Amino acid sequence: MEKAKNLLLAIVVCMMMVSCEELFGTEDNNSTQTDPVAWLSEIPGVSDVQKWVKNADTSIPKTIYSFNFEQLIDHQNPAKGTFKQRVVLTYNDPTATNILLTEGYAIDNEPDSIAESGLSEMIKTNEINVEYRYFGSSLPEAFDNLDFTYLNSEQASDDLHAIVTALKQSGRFPQKWIATGVSKSGITSALYAYYSEKKGYNDIDLYVPFCAPFCEKIADTRLGQYLETTSLDHDPVAKARYEAYVKSFFTNNNLSYYLNQKMKVNNPQWLTEVKTNNPTMTDDDIYWFVVNYYAVQNQHYQFVRAAYVPINQWANIIPSATASTAEELEWAYKFISLDDKGLLKVLEEMPTAGTRVAMTDEERTWLLTRREQDHSMPYDVQAMFELGHYELTYGFLGETPGAIPTYLKTFEDQEHLEYYYKMYNGLYDNTMTKDFINNFLPNTTKKMIFIYGSQDPWTGGAIPNPTNPNVKKIIIPGGAHNDFIFSPDYCPVESRDMIMTQINEFLQ
Repeated sequence: MEKAKNLLLAIVVCMMMVSCEELFGTEDNNSTQTDPVAWLSEIPGVSDVQKWVKNADTSIPKTIYSFNFEQLIDHQNPAKGTFKQRVVLTYNDPTATNILLTEGYAIDNEPDSIAESGLSEMIKTNEINVEYRYFGSSLPEAFDNLDFTYLNSEQASDDLHAIVTALKQSGRFPQKWIATGVSKSGITSALYAYYSEKKGYNDIDLYVPFCAPFCEKIADTRLGQYLETTSLDHDPVAKARYEAYVKSFFTNNNLSYYLNQKMKVNNPQWLTEVKTNNPTMTDDDIYWFVVNYYAVQNQHYQFVRAAYVPINQWANIIPSATASTAEELEWAYKFISLDDKGLLKVLEEMPTAGTRVAMTDEERTWLLTRREQDHSMPYDVQAMFELGHYELTYGFLGETPGAIPTYLKTFEDQEHLEYYYKMYNGLYDNTMTKDFINNFLPNTTKKMIFIYGSQDPWTGGAIPNPTNPNVKKIIIPGGAHNDFIFSPDYCPVESRDMIMTQINEFLQ
C-alpha cells in the first residue's frame, strides 16, 4: 500500500509542477491548444463535437464532450462503408492517465447519467467512453435490419483500436492507458486484449475487467449453481433466511395457497391455457404447477438482487418462512418480483463479423418491437451468437415436497434466450471463448486484472485462477456487480488497497 501511495503522490506532484502554459500553450498563440471542441474536431474521423456540462446543478460541475467517430461497418471489408459511432470524453489534461471505458451497451443521452469508471477516483484521468456497435445511435446497419451481420466481439475490438489510435495520434493522450468496464463492458475490455494480441495492437497498457463472465453455453448452469451455493456464503445467516423463504413456497400452506389465489386473480387466462394444454393435470397438479412457477420467477429476480445490492442491506427484509398474516403474505408475494431497483426503492423508503439470418415477417415485427422497448436487446442477440448467458438451477430445494423438477425445468426453459429468440437458434459458437480461456489467458503478454464480487452470481462465469503472472484475479469479499472499489459499502479497504497496488505495479 505504501508503494501505491508513493506512486500516486508522485503523479500528483508532477501534475502540480507543470504549468498550464507548458501543457496547453496560450490562448493568444493558438486557440485550438486550449479548446477541446476545436482540437477534437481536427482529429480525423471525429465529427459533431458537442460540449456538455455534467452535474450542472451541483457544486462539482464537470465538462464533457460528446462526438461521433467515423467507423468501418466491417473492419475486414472496408468497402462496406462507414457508420457513426458515439463517444463521450471527459478531458483533464495531457498529464492524466487515460481510462478507456469499453462499453458493452449504449451511452446514456443525459449528461448526468453517463457512466464513469470506478477507477477515476484513483487518480486524475481522461475518460473515453465508447458506445458499443448496434446500441444507441451507433448503428452499422439500419435500425430495422435485424440480421446483426456485424455484431461480434472482433468488430467491436477493432472499433476500439481505431478510436484509440486516432486519439493517440492527436498527441493529447500521451500517458498510460487503462481499458476497463463492468459486466458486458468488462467482457469487452478482456476481448479487446484478446484480439489486440492476435492482431499486434499495442493500444493499452493495462486491462481491468470488472465482473466479466465467460459463459460456456447459451444457458450456462455454472452461474445458477454459484447463485444458490456460493453467492451468499459470506453471510450464512442471511443465506439461511433466504433459502428458508424460498422453500416456504412449498412448505408453508398459507403462502402456497396465497400464490394460487394471486394467479387466479391476476392471470386467469394463463390458468385456463394450462388446463386446456394439459388435460390430464388434476387441480392438485395445477396448484403445485403455480407454486413452482413463482419459485422460478423468484430465483431470476434473486439473480439481479444478489448481483447489485449487498445482502447486508436487505437481509432483514427477506420475508418470513412462516408468513401467515395478510401483511406478511403480501410481502412474501411482492418480494418475488422485486429487482435491484425495486429493492433499493424499498430500502430508501424505510425509516442501494456475423451471420445473415432468415426470419418470418412475424418474427421481424416482434424483434423490432422488442428492440424499441428494450434497448439492451442486441446483447441478447450477441449472447445467442457468441457470449452465452446463464441458466438457474434449483438443487438447494432438494426433496422439498411440491418442488417438482419437471415443473421447475419447464419454467426455467421459458426464461432461456433460446425460448424468446428462436430465429437465432443454432448460430451459437463458443470457439472464441474457449480459445480465450484455454490459450490466451495462460500465455498472454497483456497485463490484465480481473476483478469479481463474491456475492455477484455472474462470478460463476469468472476466469479460472490464473497461472500466467501477467494475469491477476481478485475476488472482493461480499462484492457486487459493479466497480465501486472506493465505496466501503461494496469493497473492503483491504481489497481496494490490493487492487490499487496491483494496478500501480502493472503500470510501472
